[in-house]
Amino acid sequence: MYGKDTNYCEPNGVVGGLTDVVIRKVALGKAHCVAVDALGQLYTFGLNNKGQCGRKFQRERNVDELMTTNTNNQSTPGTLPNGGTTTNQPNGLSTTSATCNACHSTPSSVASAEPPAAASAKCGCGCGCCCHCGNSGAGGTANPISSTDPDTPRIVPVPPQRVDLPHSGNDPRRSPIVTQIACGQHHSLVLTAAGEVYSFGSNQYGQLGTGDLQAPPGGRPHLVRFPNGAGTVVSVAAGSNHSVVLTSRGAVYTFGNYHKGQLGREAPGGGRLESVSDGNFFWHCAPVAIDSFGPGTGRRASFIAASGDQTYIKVEESLINGAALAKYSVTADRSTICKYS
Repeated sequence: MYGKDTNYCEPNGVVGGLTDVVIRKVALGKAHCVAVDALGQLYTFGLNNKGQCGRKFQRERNVDELMTTNTNNQSTPGTLPNGGTTTNQPNGLSTTSATCNACHSTPSSVASAEPPAAASAKCGCGCGCCCHCGNSGAGGTANPISSTDPDTPRIVPVPPQRVDLPHSGNDPRRSPIVTQIACGQHHSLVLTAAGEVYSFGSNQYGQLGTGDLQAPPGGRPHLVRFPNGAGTVVSVAAGSNHSVVLTSRGAVYTFGNYHKGQLGREAPGGGRLESVSDGNFFWHCAPVAIDSFGPGTGRRASFIAASGDQTYIKVEESLINGAALAKYSVTADRSTICKYS
C-alpha cells in the first residue's frame, strides 16, 4: 500500500502484518482495509473509530478521571491504570501522559455525533498530536494543525489482525469462509460461502442493515437478516454510505443512505413526511428489494456494483414473460412468434 494511512506498511509498501499470509482479495474504505486470505479468513486494519474494522474497541479513561487519580496519588511517581505515567513537579503539580477524551472517545451508536472537545487536555496516545486539544503527547506544546482539518487523524489505526465472524453453522469451531468483501467510506460488507452477509462500521445512514440507526455492540460484525424467500445472496457491493445485495433469484436488496436515489426505491407512502409518523422512519435501514427486478418482473439482475452515491445493476430481460403476456397479444406459427398490443 502507498499513500495516506499506511502506518503499518514497510518502506517498500508491503503491509508488515500480512507478510506470512496469502491474500487473495482486498477492499479499501476511506481509511481502512479489509482483506481475505487463500483460506477465506478475514483480516482488517486501519482506522477503527467507527468500528469499520470489525474489531472490539475499548473506552479510554478521560482526562478528568486521570487527573483525579493523580491528585489522590501524587506523593510518588507511579503508573496509571491505563499505562500512562505521572511525575511530581516542584510546584506540587503532576503531569500526565494519558490519552485525552477528545480523540479517543468510544464511537456512539449514532455515528453523526462528534467527540467532545477537550481544550486543555494533553494527548499521550502516541499519534503525535491531538487534533482537538492541539497538544502533543511528548512535550505538551501546541500544534498548529487545525482541528477542523478533515484529514487530521483522530485515533491511531489498528494493525492487521484476523477477524473471526460469529459462528452460525453446525460446526461452531470453524469460522465462516469469506468469499467476497466490499467497503464503503466507514463501513464494510462480508459475504460468506453459506450466503450470509455480515456488516460492521458506521450505521449513521442505516447502511449496516440492522433495521435502525444503532451500531452493533462493541463494533462487532452484524449478521444481516433478509426477508423469507429472498434466496441465497451471491454478491455484495458498497457505496459511500449505502449497501447493495444481489440474490440467486435475480433480486436486488438495498439499504442505507437514500438522499441521492441510490437505493432505487422510495419510502413507503411515496416519501411523504407524514410517513414518519406511521412508523416508517427507518424504512431505509433494512434490506428491501427493488421492485423492478426479480421473480415475476421479467427482469433479472445478474451483476451489481456501487460507488459513492451511485448503484449499477446489470439486467437480463426476457422478451416474453408473465408480465408481458398480461399486456400483449401473442401469435405464432411453426417458425415465428410475435407479440403486439
